[in-house]
Amino acid sequence: MRMPRNTGGIVITSTDRDPHQALTGFTGAWKPNLSPATLPAGTVVLQLLPPADGDDPDLVDVWLWLTRHGRWLMLGCWKNAGPGWTYRAAPLIHAALPAPQANTAPQNTAAPQDTASSPRLRAVPARRT
Repeated sequence: MRMPRNTGGIVITSTDRDPHQALTGFTGAWKPNLSPATLPAGTVVLQLLPPADGDDPDLVDVWLWLTRHGRWLMLGCWKNAGPGWTYRAAPLIHAALPAPQANTAPQNTAAPQDTASSPRLRAVPARRT
């Protein structure tokens, strides 16, 4: 699998966990140019793209990637995802990033964090209708 050319993504830089180590949120930094050869192995990258088959502004195609041996490994893809996409992606992000060690400060797991441009993303339950 390859990511589209000239398409950036959000490098997941850290996670927030509850006392039982369940993922409650994650932080990422936008990177306009990504190459698996230049990112550390195990880097988790999130792409949010316009839906290929629609123009609803509330929907997004979500792609979740992991770098491994200089290549992209797709962890998940959700087409036409609504506002609850973070809830769907959270278990895979949780599995891909190691939990911080007990009694230590939060751990940056993928890449140095650029706090000025790091969007804060929260895992929230999907709304049921």
